[in-house]
Amino acid sequence: MSGFINSNRGNMEREHLLDGTEEDSEEDLKRTPVNAPTRSLNKEYIIYKERWYILGIFSALALLYLCNWNTWGPIQDTASEVLQWGPGQFALLANWGPISFLTSAFFFSWLLHAKGLRISVLISGGLLFIGCGIRCIPVSIAMMKWTMNIGHIFIGLSGPVLMAAVTSISATWFPTNERTTATALSATSPYLGLAASFVIGPAIVTEIHSPTTGSPLTTSSGNYSDEYYIDDEIQEHLQEIRKLMYVEFGAVAVVCLVALIRFPAKPATPPTASAVTERQDMRTGIIALVKKESFWIPAIAYACITGVFYGWTSQLGAIFSDKVDQTTSGWMGFYTNLASLVGGAVTGRCADYFTGKMKPILLFLIVTSSVALTVAILLVNDYIPFNLAWLYVTVILFGLFLNSTIPLFLEITVEGTFPIGEETTTIMMTMLNNVTTLGFLVLPMVPSIVDFAWLNWVMLGSVVICIPLMLFYREHYNRLDFDGSHPANDENSPDI
Repeated sequence: MSGFINSNRGNMEREHLLDGTEEDSEEDLKRTPVNAPTRSLNKEYIIYKERWYILGIFSALALLYLCNWNTWGPIQDTASEVLQWGPGQFALLANWGPISFLTSAFFFSWLLHAKGLRISVLISGGLLFIGCGIRCIPVSIAMMKWTMNIGHIFIGLSGPVLMAAVTSISATWFPTNERTTATALSATSPYLGLAASFVIGPAIVTEIHSPTTGSPLTTSSGNYSDEYYIDDEIQEHLQEIRKLMYVEFGAVAVVCLVALIRFPAKPATPPTASAVTERQDMRTGIIALVKKESFWIPAIAYACITGVFYGWTSQLGAIFSDKVDQTTSGWMGFYTNLASLVGGAVTGRCADYFTGKMKPILLFLIVTSSVALTVAILLVNDYIPFNLAWLYVTVILFGLFLNSTIPLFLEITVEGTFPIGEETTTIMMTMLNNVTTLGFLVLPMVPSIVDFAWLNWVMLGSVVICIPLMLFYREHYNRLDFDGSHPANDENSPDI
């Protein structure tokens, strides 16, 4: 009978946490008893070394997702000549990422909550594998438009889990003093994929030069009715494009196989009290989220910054085409995204060290990134004398500071919305992110838009608007407070 009463009391407390004010939530978290149903019966928490393997495999899949999503941006100049596609077609391929994300996000949020990390990650990895495989089908140039679009739809469907489960990984496997670091590594690892796409693409698909002699175009499956005489150099570049598809598919296949062999849903013993705290189902969590100021302010700021940045990066070659060639913009994108990875990891570690200080760190990063982008815009528009070295420096610093905000936005939001599930909060944030990405990428599909340089101003505006948003935001660290009030028996959890 006492167990039934305690169970009902625990359920009432969790409902109150979701429906009450921010102040009430914090007080309730502090009052939650150690033996409440949201608490593991085992008071000893164990930190497994395998957590780094889990983080590595997940990060590799997320990296490959964004690398394949951005296949076409770095090689757009050559691909447009070979395939005779306009800017709108390349923008559509990039748009399948946010379109697929938005149409499937709620399903994958449910899947993460109901089936756990292993099933969700394997399904997403399988979708990525299928999408990349479809792009490798040897068809004529006319049919490539179909295979590439269908492939990118499947690639986009893998995005909700691979982009939004980062906080679930850190909450499930990592202790409190490593959670932001883990989120930072997995959330910024896709930028290594973006960086790789800017190098791998131009390295395999070289820039096109003047036409040479002509010969008939065929495929491995024979002559097609749409066969026509094509320049030898263009045919060579077509084979390079296909080679790029094979390379990216092979990398995805290897990582998916490793994940299939070993990727447990959770550790045998949790690392923290909050790791085993019962989360609300997706529907209840979403209803609670829309009422929370602690969700909307950082989520909107996150969407403005990262959503537009994804679109801006995918069009980097077109945006800077008046000043730099395809190869140069590719290396610029590589270093920018590599800096994002390093900056995110360093910032995440700093946030773990300076516990409860995410807001001032975020404000510093937003302001410095806006200054760096302003200088870059002044350079490319000749308001100040153009210098390629300075353009490199300012664009790289912009990516470094801007993308260092990503893990902090994710962590500060899930902290403020706890005990709503991390997967629900992060899926909602990344949905907003994809809405802004989609809006940004629709612009290049408008035929009348020829000059892309003004998109830099859109990027700058999306960063600057986040400064007043975060100034008025009040931090809440509900999950951290909960873990602090439910310590393990030992001061230090064993690491095995």
